[in-house]
Amino acid sequence: MTLQVFMCEEWFDSTLVWDPDDFGGIEQTWLPVDKIWISDVTVLNTMGFMNIMESIRTPAEVLFTGKVIRSYPALYSIACDIKVEKFPLDTQKCQLDVCHCH
Repeated sequence: MTLQVFMCEEWFDSTLVWDPDDFGGIEQTWLPVDKIWISDVTVLNTMGFMNIMESIRTPAEVLFTGKVIRSYPALYSIACDIKVEKFPLDTQKCQLDVCHCH
């Protein structure tokens, strides 16, 4: 099965905390993902992955609290077990196994 998804990841990075009063009231900014730590989210039963916007810079939003918000569209090809005993009157379920590694 191929899924088109919109991934939205949020985490806190204490190294990105600042006091808005020290920076003219700025409470958020956007940083390139290759310049900050990003989470390792992996779909365990994937056969293929394509970041649809890979060629376009998609920065992460960073709040003064250290909260980081990263979102991007992606395509996943997922391996699923199917049962065809009742085909075509069947219902199939495919579990998306996601692992967030620290």
